[in-house]
Amino acid sequence: MGVLNYLFAHNKSQRGKSTMPMFVWILSGWIVWALLCGWILVRYYGLSVQDAFTDSLTSHLLGLSLLFIMVRVLYFFYPKSNNFWVICGTICIVSWLFVFIDEAILPFLLHMHTWDIWLHNTEPVRFGFMFILSLGASLLSMFHAKHVDEQSHHMRMEEIQKLARDAELYKLEQQLQPHFLFNCLNSVYALIGKDPMKAREMVIQLADFLRGTLRKEQRPLLSLAEELKQIELYLQIEKTRFGQRLQTVLDIGDAALSCELPALLLQPLLENAIKFGLYGHSHEAEIRITARKTLHQLQITITNPFDENLLDTSGTGFGLKSVARRLYLIYGMHNLLQTEINDHVFQVTCFIPQKI
Repeated sequence: MGVLNYLFAHNKSQRGKSTMPMFVWILSGWIVWALLCGWILVRYYGLSVQDAFTDSLTSHLLGLSLLFIMVRVLYFFYPKSNNFWVICGTICIVSWLFVFIDEAILPFLLHMHTWDIWLHNTEPVRFGFMFILSLGASLLSMFHAKHVDEQSHHMRMEEIQKLARDAELYKLEQQLQPHFLFNCLNSVYALIGKDPMKAREMVIQLADFLRGTLRKEQRPLLSLAEELKQIELYLQIEKTRFGQRLQTVLDIGDAALSCELPALLLQPLLENAIKFGLYGHSHEAEIRITARKTLHQLQITITNPFDENLLDTSGTGFGLKSVARRLYLIYGMHNLLQTEINDHVFQVTCFIPQKI
């Protein structure tokens, strides 16, 4: 492909650095083949050494030049199918042109007295030789052009898919804050009548949390330590709302603190845990966050008490779905978010790939 890239590239930037040495090898092989043909003319056709090698080298260099011009021209016709006959016509024209130029040059270079008879008798051989070479070069040019087209199409499709993923990811990230803000404003509204001071405190905490999220939006990935600082602000808001009923336990491994994860990934999971752990009853609930670093992953598990009899089905289920979709869009892997219910405990686990 290196030689084809050199022959068919439109500009120097498209030609690889290793192309020229390969082109030199091809040219050297072409000259060796020309010398071998000259030896065949001496051995089996009785030509003098000078005339045989003059004929062979001249014809081969002329043929190589015409092939180079032809493949450069053919590149601009492929892959349009309606130019098939143009390509076929080009092969025939190049072959006849080779014979015409060859027979025009050789009389000035050959020393044999019967050069006109020699050239006339070898016309079919010269034409067939060039026709076969032109046909092979045209097939190579068509193959190369098709390969380039497929590569370009593949790159365009990848770019389109990337843009679509980025747009969907941006949409999900923009939906997180309004969804969370809507729930918080409902909580503030509920507290205004019961405890105005707590409502005021909650508004201040909400402002601090949203200010932090605006800064985090500039970075798609951040360390778990940074994420936990933001989570602490969120938990303060919820503790203001639920008081002693909300108990949180953080079990974070030291190695996990430096691991990276998407910004604001845990907040919707905690919101979901608090919703199903505290809504619908007046008992205390313990929300546990566990984080460990495995070989090439950050594993985060959030557990909360769960009672199917008290399940509130009025929500949209946005939290878990949005997190699962974000993980897929960022890492391109399914099953990075897993849920499990065991003995009235709901558990959600995130597996976040880490750079090696």
